Amino acid sequence: IMPRFTFERKQLIDLYVTKDLSLEQVAKHLDTSPRTIADALKLHGIKAGAGAREINTAEFDKLTKIGDSVLIPWTY
Repeated sequence: IMPRFTFERKQLIDLYVTKDLSLEQVAKHLDTSPRTIADALKLHGIKAGAGAREINTAEFDKLTKIGDSVLIPWTY
């Protein structure tokens, strides 16, 4: 898949993952279509779509008292 435009992985992660913008919002910000953004995310190995940014919450079960902490892996 070759998107019409190329976007830097860092920029896509900042907008889509860190700022949690939707495909439509990222597309508007970068003056392109949501489909182009979806293709660019795929090209850079960033998961998109329903449930793509969900985290495994099993680690939360280990929290038993105030002050406990766990590491939650985040992949994109």
